[in-house]
Amino acid sequence: MPTFVHAEQGEETSVQKPKPFVEETFAGDEHDLILSVKAVQEWTHQFLEVEEGDMDKETGAHMVEELQDYFTEDMALKIYNQFHRPHLAEYDEVDDYVEVDSLVHRDVEHVEIVHRDGQKIVNMKTSSVEDGAGNRAHFEETFTFSFDKEHETYVLAGMEAEQVS
Repeated sequence: MPTFVHAEQGEETSVQKPKPFVEETFAGDEHDLILSVKAVQEWTHQFLEVEEGDMDKETGAHMVEELQDYFTEDMALKIYNQFHRPHLAEYDEVDDYVEVDSLVHRDVEHVEIVHRDGQKIVNMKTSSVEDGAGNRAHFEETFTFSFDKEHETYVLAGMEAEQVS
């Protein structure tokens, strides 16, 4: 189960680096899987907002390597460029942007895990927090996990969210 570290009121909140995705992540309780994905999304968003440690300012090598604990190399680079080198993040449509922290701000209503061609595909039906009038937006989100043989963990190869109502 992921661990969140919260600061005292008035202090900056720090999120502890979550554990990587392993086979047991998908075999256990769906609630634990949701918490694990949320923890990675929250950590990713915070990590990208602050520069940590030594980093090649030209390439962002340190940050991209850190992101590869949870994302494929292509996905890590796409996310890094989106945050720190937007001139390299060429998107045809707004939907092409990776919503790095979608689950942090949504309620999960249904989860389905599909095993296909060595990948784990997690389909979720989610909804936004109610607005003042009691309305919710509904989404279908897909998280595609690929097995990283070098580290023997699963990493995110894709995160897609589509509003359905």
